[in-house]
Amino acid sequence: MKKTILILLAILLVATMTTALVACEQDPCEINGHIWDEGSVTLEPTCQTEGKLLRRCLICGETVEEPTAKVDHVWGEPTVTVPATCSTDGQGTVKCQNCTETHDYTIPATGNHVVNLQAKHEAVEATCWREGTVEYYDCQTCGDKVKLDVYGNVLDEEALSVAKTAHNYDNGVITKAPTCSDTGIKTFTCQNEGCTGDGHIFEQVLDKIEHVFGRLIPAQDATCTEAGHIAYYQCSECHAFFDERKTPIDESQLAVKELGHKEKTLPAEQATCQHTGLTEGKVCKRCGEVLQQQQKTDKLPHKPEPYGAVAPTCEATGYSAGSRCSECKTIIIYPKTLAALGHSYKLTQWNWTDANTKAAAEFRCDNANCPHPVVTVEAQVTGEDVLDYKVFTATAQGPDGKIYTETKQVGEHEHSYVLKNWTWDPDYSKATAHFNCPV
Repeated sequence: MKKTILILLAILLVATMTTALVACEQDPCEINGHIWDEGSVTLEPTCQTEGKLLRRCLICGETVEEPTAKVDHVWGEPTVTVPATCSTDGQGTVKCQNCTETHDYTIPATGNHVVNLQAKHEAVEATCWREGTVEYYDCQTCGDKVKLDVYGNVLDEEALSVAKTAHNYDNGVITKAPTCSDTGIKTFTCQNEGCTGDGHIFEQVLDKIEHVFGRLIPAQDATCTEAGHIAYYQCSECHAFFDERKTPIDESQLAVKELGHKEKTLPAEQATCQHTGLTEGKVCKRCGEVLQQQQKTDKLPHKPEPYGAVAPTCEATGYSAGSRCSECKTIIIYPKTLAALGHSYKLTQWNWTDANTKAAAEFRCDNANCPHPVVTVEAQVTGEDVLDYKVFTATAQGPDGKIYTETKQVGEHEHSYVLKNWTWDPDYSKATAHFNCPV
């Protein structure tokens, strides 16, 4: 009846919509959607595969195929594979009557222990070092320990144990005194007789004590070669280090690294022939330490040049050639004094007056650079009449101390004398010139 009513309503709706669509010439399903029927089964579902349902629109006749859910398995009679006991679960399996699918299931333990009432375990009193137990029995089937209530029913195994009793500790002894760097320990011992197991001794951790600070150790500046340190405190108990705010620090954080030298180069000094030299050196500008010692270098040798040579003259002394350094003018070889040469005068000519009453001997020095190269000596003139002519004799002492004479004949037969030779006195104080007349 309900289905018939729905069909009639659908036909009425279709007619109404058709009329409306005819009027507006538009598909009613595009406006309001399809109205599907209940559909017909085209493929029956099984427990392993889905089915199929074909449904048709009551307005436009369009069809659509929809899947249908699988049906449930139809399990057969169960088969026990592992029987359950009083304390362990068993296992069973069932098979679907329509396919090959199987299903395993658990069979709960029966809990039906079998005990021998004559084999009872007496209760054990609990102590502070071990748990106790109530009286119990052993199951003859599975071996489990079981407890019976007053009615003889089996109780859970957990009910067998009895909790330990509390320890009875003494007031405790400090076995490790606390310090500022480590906690201490206070040991408590249980006074119950027979207590020797776990918990017999209980140790309580004691908090560290405060550090004992002395005076602030002032900072020390680092130098070129030695490290310094910051200002710090040190605990007199544990010797730990702390900064100015008393914050703990590691000892390695105290150090201020040495500054290192700040080099200054000392320039080399060139050696001369008068002074030694110096190699390049280095000193620290900060602390003055000599980093590289300057080494002395030997004096340079003199550079000799000729010096002081003065040739002697007839009247003045001279000097031999010496030498001196061309750089510093230091005399290397001193000149030696050379004696004056003395004049080397030689008679060169006689000069007579016209009357032959006066005459002069002229001497010339052969030495170079003679300051008085020519010396004229006035002669002493004597005259002597000889037959028809007169002989004049001039005598003069030369610069060298020797006596020189010159004879001149004046008369009718005037001689033309030519100097032949000289004769000297044994002491060389006098000399005589000999002339020959070739006429």
